[in-house]
Amino acid sequence: MPIDSALGALAFPLKLSSGTSDHSVLSPTLVVMVGLPARGKTSMAIKLARYLNWLGFPTRIFNAGQYRRESVKSYKSHELFAPTNEEGVNIRRHCARAALHDARWYLSEAGGKVAIFDATNTTRERRAMILELNQDWGCKVLFVESLCDDADVISANIKQVKLNNRDYSTFSRDAAMTDFRKRIECYEAAHEPLDENFDRKLSYIKVVDGGCHLIVNKLASHMQSKIAICLMSLRLCSRSVYLWQLEGDSGRPGSDSTRNWQFVEALAQYMHKEDAVKIGLPVWSGHHVSSSHVAQSLGLPVQHWCELDGVDMNDCILSSNEASQHFRDGFARREGPIHQTSKQENYGDVVRRLEPLVLELERQCGALVLCSEMELRILLAYFLDVGRDDVMHLKCAKHTVFKLTPTPYGCKMETVHLSLEPTNGHRTESMDIVWTAAGSPSARVSHFEDRQMSGTLCAEISSPLLAQVRCSLKVEPW
Repeated sequence: MPIDSALGALAFPLKLSSGTSDHSVLSPTLVVMVGLPARGKTSMAIKLARYLNWLGFPTRIFNAGQYRRESVKSYKSHELFAPTNEEGVNIRRHCARAALHDARWYLSEAGGKVAIFDATNTTRERRAMILELNQDWGCKVLFVESLCDDADVISANIKQVKLNNRDYSTFSRDAAMTDFRKRIECYEAAHEPLDENFDRKLSYIKVVDGGCHLIVNKLASHMQSKIAICLMSLRLCSRSVYLWQLEGDSGRPGSDSTRNWQFVEALAQYMHKEDAVKIGLPVWSGHHVSSSHVAQSLGLPVQHWCELDGVDMNDCILSSNEASQHFRDGFARREGPIHQTSKQENYGDVVRRLEPLVLELERQCGALVLCSEMELRILLAYFLDVGRDDVMHLKCAKHTVFKLTPTPYGCKMETVHLSLEPTNGHRTESMDIVWTAAGSPSARVSHFEDRQMSGTLCAEISSPLLAQVRCSLKVEPW
């Protein structure tokens, strides 16, 4: 949308459901990121959007940097961000308004519940402009400020993420590093962080050093409390999460045959090669006797989670083949929406049950999770940002380890197919899931193939049989 049209559309108020008001719990939420460049704002926004989408709250990121790159096709230097550069200030102000216009449209017309405005927003003037616009929209505004003074963390963030964006495609690595540091200095010259006295009437969360310390002020809704819980769980430490599907549908092995236990031994050998014993990687399992036996046989510390127990099926265990024969209609519906029957859980039930476990996975430095097939799908949906309509299309082969390694803008998944044949070894497939824009800032959906990916994702894949991911933008703050 042209910037002039976007500015004109800002005058229209946000349309809420009948009977709602600014004080209603049904009001949508605008999350405004605040902070200097290279402080992890975009990574935080992506993880927050993934968490809220997984819970069932439609969330989208609107990154001002993407709009600026669409407006200014050729980036020359950090001078664009100098406070004294009037032309650069106007360009960035217009791009911010265009992003806010799209966020307003998403919340009012597209059914969104949360819009995340990802930009530096480091001045009181900019934050006042956002609040002024919101007076006609009726959103609840939550500011999320990321503060970090650790030089090593900032340098690592610049090298790992910032030097790869489109601005520096024609720069050498050293020149890009120098220019980005000067860009940070431009913002530091006019930086006005949130102040506990001046901004005491605002709803805000300060995240210090990647979640080591949080300051929360005047949360105004259940949604804002959910956001605070998510941010309290985020950590900067590198880690890998391993997922293993137990035999049977309720988290209990359907058979204690010799072959099944041979695969458990193969799993133990694989985890030993991953240095799981050396780092003390914990095994998370339910309380069922059979799943506990599997966990204890791996030679790793075991933690029992009631969230992995599933529903009580009255000791009636059917394999997938047996269930497909007895309940053919129910299995036929698995390709469509997920239904709920007596004494079973639907998608939302499993998400709510696994939410504490997911938050703890974000907080800890890795774990091996032993889970049922449905729990495996729901956990993969969280890490890969898969929508509920695509959960049943995820490939969840048995006797396979799913190794998930979060990255700043996505997640790397390796599927390790264990083999009982010594000569064959284990077959490993890897995939880098990266959040990316498909064409324009308004494009929000990308897909990935079940193969090695490099760079960004392809947007032309449409087969429902492929593992499909609903991705947010791959975006960088100004």
